[in-house]
Amino acid sequence: MGDQMYYQGHRCELCLSKNQQIQAKDEVIRAKDAVIAAKDDAIAQLDLAVKQLKLQLRMATSSSEEKDALTIYIRNVTENMTQEMLLEAFSVFGHIRVLNVVHSKACAFAEFATPEAYQMALSASMVRVGNGQETVMTEMRVRRPHQQPQQQQPFSRKSSFNNIRAVSKDLKVDEGCDVSTNYNC
Repeated sequence: MGDQMYYQGHRCELCLSKNQQIQAKDEVIRAKDAVIAAKDDAIAQLDLAVKQLKLQLRMATSSSEEKDALTIYIRNVTENMTQEMLLEAFSVFGHIRVLNVVHSKACAFAEFATPEAYQMALSASMVRVGNGQETVMTEMRVRRPHQQPQQQQPFSRKSSFNNIRAVSKDLKVDEGCDVSTNYNC
């Protein structure tokens, strides 16, 4: 009869104990399955969120590229030129969404609302500002790629000679002395 022994119509305590263990294990398995299902749902939600963020990033990048496509670079901006003066001068080409004046670099950036306004401003190449006394130049905006910091090069003998030559030009050295070959002059 194995593990299942009956004693006066009832199961033995050993059988009852094993059944309770099996039921407890089944409950643990159901709980683990519920946790796995919850994790799967969370992963699915995260995957969806990642896809949405990637889409938003793509859209933001493309709108940034579109803005650059309608933005001109204005050079020769003087300290005397106000934002209002530049707006007045460039509004003749069309509606300007954004005008950013950078006096410290003597330039400005104008983002136009339409490609036609952008093209007209760009083709003007020279625009009179204020009472027509000053002129600025227009160019297509070109973004510079971000530069990576240069890594320090390992020490080399050749570079040390170049450094000595560079330093020797700044120092007063006797005319007959060649610092790169004779260090005792």
